[in-house]
Amino acid sequence: MRLLVLAPHPDDELLGCAALMMNTLEQRGMVKVVVVTDGALGGNPQQRLQELQAGLAVLQAPPAQCWAAADGALPLDTAIQQRYRALVATYQPTDIALPAPGENHADHRRLTRGVLSALTGHWSGQLWFYETTSPLPHPNHIEPLRLERKLQALACHASQQTQYDYQAHARGLAILRGAAMGAAHGEAYVRYPWDGSAQNFFENRPLVSVVVRADDPALLAIALHSLSEQSYDQLEVIVVWHGVTLPTEVPPTLPVRILQGPGPRAANLNAGVAAAQGEYLAFLDQDDVWLPNHLALLLTELESDPKLDVSYGDYRLATCSYQQGVVQVLEVGKPVGKDWRAGRLLAGNHIPLHSYVCRTRWAQRLGFDEALDAYEDWDFLARAELDGSTLRRVPELVCEYRQYPQPQEAADLKTQHERKGYLVWRQAVLRKIADRLSLAGLQRLVDLVDTLETERDQAQTHAQAYETQAQRSQQQLRSAQHTLTQIDRWADLLAPGPVASTGLSRLAGRAFTSGPCFAIVLPVCDPAPEFLAEAVHSVLQQSYPHWQLCIADDASTHAPVLALLDRLQLLAAQDSRLRLQRRPQRGGIVAASQTAIALADADWVAFLDHDDRLDPDALLEMAAHVHAHPGLECLYTDSRMIDRNGVVLHTYRKPGWAPETLLHLNYINHFTAVRHDVFQQVGGLRAGFDGSQDWDLWLRLAVRPALQVGHVAQPLYDWRATETSVAYTALSKPYVLEAACRSVACHLQDRGLHHVSSQAATQGSGLRHTWQAALQPLTAIIPTHHNPEDLARLFTSLLCQNYPLLQVLLVCNNVPADDHATAALIALAQRQPHWRVLYDNQPFNWAALNNAAARHVVTPWLLFLNDDVELSTPDTLAQLARYLTLDAGIGIVGARLEYDPEEGGGLQHDGIATDPAWGARNIVDERDGKGLNMPRNVSAVTGACLLTRRTVFDACGGFDERFAVSFNDVDFNLHVRQLGWRVVQASDVTCIHRESRTRGVMDTEAKRAQLQQESQLLRSKWGNFLQDTYRLHYQMRYAGTRIIAMNHD
Repeated sequence: MRLLVLAPHPDDELLGCAALMMNTLEQRGMVKVVVVTDGALGGNPQQRLQELQAGLAVLQAPPAQCWAAADGALPLDTAIQQRYRALVATYQPTDIALPAPGENHADHRRLTRGVLSALTGHWSGQLWFYETTSPLPHPNHIEPLRLERKLQALACHASQQTQYDYQAHARGLAILRGAAMGAAHGEAYVRYPWDGSAQNFFENRPLVSVVVRADDPALLAIALHSLSEQSYDQLEVIVVWHGVTLPTEVPPTLPVRILQGPGPRAANLNAGVAAAQGEYLAFLDQDDVWLPNHLALLLTELESDPKLDVSYGDYRLATCSYQQGVVQVLEVGKPVGKDWRAGRLLAGNHIPLHSYVCRTRWAQRLGFDEALDAYEDWDFLARAELDGSTLRRVPELVCEYRQYPQPQEAADLKTQHERKGYLVWRQAVLRKIADRLSLAGLQRLVDLVDTLETERDQAQTHAQAYETQAQRSQQQLRSAQHTLTQIDRWADLLAPGPVASTGLSRLAGRAFTSGPCFAIVLPVCDPAPEFLAEAVHSVLQQSYPHWQLCIADDASTHAPVLALLDRLQLLAAQDSRLRLQRRPQRGGIVAASQTAIALADADWVAFLDHDDRLDPDALLEMAAHVHAHPGLECLYTDSRMIDRNGVVLHTYRKPGWAPETLLHLNYINHFTAVRHDVFQQVGGLRAGFDGSQDWDLWLRLAVRPALQVGHVAQPLYDWRATETSVAYTALSKPYVLEAACRSVACHLQDRGLHHVSSQAATQGSGLRHTWQAALQPLTAIIPTHHNPEDLARLFTSLLCQNYPLLQVLLVCNNVPADDHATAALIALAQRQPHWRVLYDNQPFNWAALNNAAARHVVTPWLLFLNDDVELSTPDTLAQLARYLTLDAGIGIVGARLEYDPEEGGGLQHDGIATDPAWGARNIVDERDGKGLNMPRNVSAVTGACLLTRRTVFDACGGFDERFAVSFNDVDFNLHVRQLGWRVVQASDVTCIHRESRTRGVMDTEAKRAQLQQESQLLRSKWGNFLQDTYRLHYQMRYAGTRIIAMNHD
C-alpha cells in the first residue's frame, strides 16, 4: 500500500488520518503527507511547520511536504491541479486520503474538489475521506486507533491548543467511532474505490429554482434537456413563456411550471423570480445550455459561505446555426472566465446570466429593471455590486453561451448585439451607474468589500465551533434512531399476501396461460435476514404466475437465517412453486446454485442473489419478450443499484449484445435467464469460478453459433450494494476478480489464442487482456495535401513501428508546387521499402481519395490514417491490429485519440456515439461512455485511424463518396454493422490527433453549409439505425455520488 495523505492545514493529517497512517506503516506500507497551505490564519507558519513535522515523527511517519498556499484561499486553478497530477504521477499512490466533502472549512472542500477534478481520468484507486472537526454523517469504515499515541502527536501542535481543545475532541470522537466496531477507540472514514470517472462527491439537497425565458419550442427542448442532465437533481424549472402557443411537452424527469410571461425581457425575468420557491435561484435562456455539473459546482461554493450572494463559473462561446428547428454546433471556443474584482462589473458584464447561481431572496429584493429592453442582466449585477453584494468565481466550466450569427455575419457577440439593437441600451446602463457612483464612491466600495471579507472570516471561525458541536449531537441522535428502526422490520415480509403489481400487470400475467416457466435459482449463505426476506418476497409478489423458486442453503449458521429458512419450509409445503434444499456442508456459490438447479424442471433458468430483489413485473416482461421472439436462447435486463435501505442509487442502462464489451466487462450481470436446454448444452455453471460463474457462463454462451440473445431494456432487478458485496466494491471479494481473469483467459485460449494474460485495468473499467496475435499484412493509406509538420511526425512514428508486415501508401492530393518540405517527405517515402507514393489531384473528397487508393492495395488488412495522426508507441499498430484476430465477426477497429499534449492534451475520441436526432459525435462525454476507457463495441469509430478487413471494405463498396468531408467514416461504420460485422473501439491503443491541420476548421459559410448538408444526408440515409445500442451508462439518482453508507451493528 502506498498511501498519500493530502491535508489542507498542518494538524489536519493527525486529526483525520493518524490511525490510517500508523496502521499502514506497521503493515510495511508507505506513507507520504502533503500539507497544501501554510496555516497562517492559525498562527506563525514556521512554527506550525515545525509542529507538523514533530507530530508526524511521533507516529514514525516521514516528514511532510508543505506547499505553503495561502491559508483561507486555497486555489482551484489550473496550476495547482497540474501540481496534484504531477505529485500523483511521481509518487504513484494506491490509496489517497482527502478531507470529507462535507467538511465545514472551505479550504477542506476546495482541496478535495481540486484533487478529484485534477485526477479525474488520470488516476484510479482507493479513496479515504476523513473527518477532522466535522464528524462524518455516514462513515463506512472504522480504523482501529491507539488513542494515546495520537494525542501525543497532537500535543506537538502547541500553537493550536489555545484555540481548540484537541484532546477533548479527539478522545470523544475516538470513543464514539470505536463503539461502532466494538473496540476501545477508532477513526472513521468513507472508503471509496474510485475508477477515475467524473463524479459529484459534493452532495447537498437545497431546492434550486431555474428560470427559463422561452418563445421557441425547439430551442426550449434543448435547454430543458441540459437541465435534465444535471448531476444535481433537486431543482424546479420555471418556464416563462412569451411565445404564441404554450408548450405541451417537457422532459418527464424535470419538475416544470410554465408561466405566461408579460413579454419584455426584464419583466419575464421578474415573473420567474417572483414564482421561485427554492432557496437558490439560477437562470437559463432558451438558446443556451448548461453543462451537467453546473449546479453541483456552484452550489458547493454558495453553501460553504452564508455571506456569499452569487457564485459563478466559466463559460464557453459556441457558434451555432439554427434552421427548421435543428441546432447545429459549428464551433466551440475555449473556456472564458474572470475573477470578481470590485468595480469590474461597472465597466461591462463578464458574468453571463446563465453562468451563476444566487440566493432567491437576494434576487427578489434586487429585481430586474423593466425600463431596460437589453442588458438588464448587466444592470442587475452592477446594482448588486453597488449595494455591497459579494460574488465569487468558481474556475470551472459550467455552461455554453451559444451565438447564432446570420449568414456572412462575424461570429462575435458585439456584432450580434448591434444587429439586435442592444447597444443603444448599453449607454442607458452606463448612465444609471454614473448617476449612482463617483470615483470616491468606488474607493469606498473597495474599502467596504475589504471590511466585509474580514468580518466574514471572523464570523466563520466562531460559527464553525458552534456547528461542530451541533453536528456531534445530531450524529448521536441519528445513531439512536437507526437502532430503533432496525428492530424486526423484516419479520412480516414472508407473510402471504396479494401481488403488489398493478391490476393491468396481474391481468397480463394471467393471460399467459401457457407461457414459459422460469426457475429462479437462489443460493443462500448467511445473508442479512431482512435482505433474504426481501428477495423471496419479490418473487412471491410477481405479477407473472409461472415460476419456480429453487432455494439451496449452503450450510448457513446464523440463527436468524436458520429461523427464516424454517419459515420458508412451511411456505414450501403450501406452494409447490417454492422448493428448498439445505446442504449439510458449505460448498460455495457454484455448488449451491447447482443444488438449486437440480430442483428445477422449468423451461428457463434465471438467477437471483440472496440480498437482491426483483421488480414485480420482472418475469412478466421476460415472458412477453420470449413470446415476441420465440427463437431466443438467453436474455437479460437492465438493473438498478440500491443501498442497504433499498434506496435507488443509480439505474444501469446496458448496451445490446456486445461480445467484445463482454470480454472486458460483465455488463450483463443481473437479471438474466437462459433456456434450460441451452444451459445444459454449454455445461451449466463451472466449478472453480465462484464469484464470476455468471460471467463464465455468458462467455461460453457467446461462442454458440448464431446465438439468439434478448435484451429487455428496463431496470427489472435491484442489485444491493453493501460493504461486503461486489456491487459496492470488487475489492470486498478479491477471489471474484481472480476468477474473472481466469475465466476470460480460458475463454480466449479456447478460441485458439496463445500466451493469453488477463488482469484488472489500472485505468478505466473492467479487465485488460494480452495475447500473441497472428498478424496479417497491412497497408496504411495516408492522404496528404499541405501539412509537412504533422506528416513528418507520422513518418517518424511509422518508421519506428515493429509491425512485421507493414506497407504504406502515401496519397498526394494537390500538394502545392512550392511546398518543399512536403516534397522532401515524399522523396523520403519513395526511398523506403514497402512504401509507395500515389498522386491523385482530384478535388478534395476524403471518401473518393481513399477509395481510389484502396484499389491499389492487395493486403488483407487496410488502415485508413490521417496525416495529422501520430502513433504513440512502436507497437501501436500491432496492438491495434490484434483485435482483428479475436473474431471473424469484427469488421472495424479504431484507436483512442488524444489532443496534442503540448496544447493541453485530453481525450478527443474514444469511439463515436450516434443518434437519429443529432447524427454522430465523438465519445468525450460521460453519458456516451467516456469514463469507461475500455475496449468495447461501439456504434462507430473515426476515420482518422480506422482499421478494417479488405473483404469488409469490398462488401461495402468502400466509402460513400457523397460524404466528401464529414461523416464518411460514420456512414462506413454503419454500413459494416448493417452487413453483420461489429465495430471495436480499442481504448487501450492511443494515438495523438492534431485535427483539421490540413483542410482547416469550419471557418467559412461554405464549409458550414457542407457540414450541415452531409449531416442531414447521414440522418436521412440511416434513420433509426443511428440509434446507438452500444452505449453503457449509469443514470444517477443522487448526483453521481456512489459512496455507500455502512451500518455498524
